[in-house]
Order: sequence, then structure tokens, then C-alpha cells
Amino acid sequence: MFDSVDPLIEKLLPIKSALDDKSQGVNQSIVVSSYTVIFLIYLQQQFLANHQGLDGHGINSSLVMEFNRLIDHSEIHYRFVKDYADHLYVSANYLNEKVKEETGQPASYWIHAKTITQSKRLLLQTSQSVKEIAKACQFSNAAHFVRFFKQQTGLTPLDFKSKFTATTPN
Repeated sequence: MFDSVDPLIEKLLPIKSALDDKSQGVNQSIVVSSYTVIFLIYLQQQFLANHQGLDGHGINSSLVMEFNRLIDHSEIHYRFVKDYADHLYVSANYLNEKVKEETGQPASYWIHAKTITQSKRLLLQTSQSVKEIAKACQFSNAAHFVRFFKQQTGLTPLDFKSKFTATTPN
């Protein structure tokens, strides 16, 4: 499937580094899981690139790959399938259908996963308020963000932050 394992090894190096870095303490698991998600997205992209057109779904695969690129883009923070669909010049229903067909999950699942990952990173790595994080994640208000975060994680943003930034005895 892969011509060389070198690109895979390059993608695994940050994970190994995060595992070796004991100074991160409690947040180490969050860092490692974030790198693991990035690695899995990379594998998915490589898989789709290598299988594009083999099953008669080449056009769909490129659509899903473009959707993945948008999801991975650090400066694009859309919250709704419609926004991604507009960017890709397709309907929201069509994008959802094709993403679900190829990944097993609808586009909204991947958008929510990105939003939660970004939210967790901001909660743990910045001193931004919940209101500021809500705005950065494209929520119209903090209450809606708190409700979404709790629905997805089972914790409020502040509970999550205090749980994962609590100091542990040495």
C-alpha cells in the first residue's frame, strides 16, 4: 500500500517524542491522543489516495479527501456541514452521504470531533476564557458551546480543564 515507510515514521516521531517527554505530566495523554488522531487522519488520506478510482468511487474519494483537508486545515473552523459543502461546491446532503459512505460516519461527526479536539487544546494550553474559546470555535454564545462540549464529552469545559490541569503529587 505504501511505497515507503519513511513518511509513516516521520508522522510517528511526534507521538514518540510526546511519550518520552515526562515533563508534560497529566496533559501527556491529551497530547499523545491528539498526535494519534493526526496520524490516523494521515493514514486515512494515504489509504484513500491509494484506492481512489479502484472501486469506481474516484470522484467521491477526492471529495472526501478535500473534506479531510479542510477539516485538518488549522485556519478553517467551520461548524456546520453546509459551510464545508459550500466550500466544496456540493450540497450538504451529498457531502454527508459521501463522507458516511467512505468513513462510516457523517461529515458532522468529523466536524464535531475537530471542534472538540480544538476546544480541549485551547482549554488546556491557553488561558482563554470559555467565552473566548466559544468564539474561536465559531459558537454564537458561550452557553451553546458549554452545552455542546458537555454533550460530546460528558464534562463542562471548566470541569474538563480542572480535571486535566489538576496538579498531581510528585
